[in-house]
Amino acid sequence: RIQLNDNGLFVTIKTLKRSKKEEGATGEIWKAKVAYEDGHIEDWIFKKDRVAGSYAMVYEATIMRHFYGDPDFVQFIGLAKEDGKYVLITQSAGDENLYHYMTHSLYEMYMGDKLEFTKFMFRVMKRLAQQGFVYGDYKLENIVVRRYGGKLFFTLVDLGFTSSHWVSASLTGTPEYFAPEI
Repeated sequence: RIQLNDNGLFVTIKTLKRSKKEEGATGEIWKAKVAYEDGHIEDWIFKKDRVAGSYAMVYEATIMRHFYGDPDFVQFIGLAKEDGKYVLITQSAGDENLYHYMTHSLYEMYMGDKLEFTKFMFRVMKRLAQQGFVYGDYKLENIVVRRYGGKLFFTLVDLGFTSSHWVSASLTGTPEYFAPEI
């Protein structure tokens, strides 16, 4: 049983397993099934970043609060403290990122799926701009895919590399993808 320090919510962890390491990931991802006190069960993701650390988790949580209830963005649950460091907890957006889907899936992306993806990208960029943010880590690994009834649905994850329009000196993105001169 844990208490989320962000809102005092108590939940019980039913199952917890370490997710396989994603390409370019800088931390650990743990998937959990949790039960609320009323018996409701949800899938959560616990994210620990070994490079950016606790400050980055708090920053990402702050960004994510701007996108509550938007199905295009992974949803923020809370922050937990472990060994004096913050761990970001989000709802599970799905099991497969777009890179893996496109390279390993038995399904193809048909024209309708491609149009849905294009609309998704425009919606996400518009919503970020409306909130005053720039997302600096667009890549296939940060878009999660779910298939329901023959349709694809997309969710943007990893909002840690998001900065305000007004921050001119920040670098955003995954270090492995930076040009050598940076």
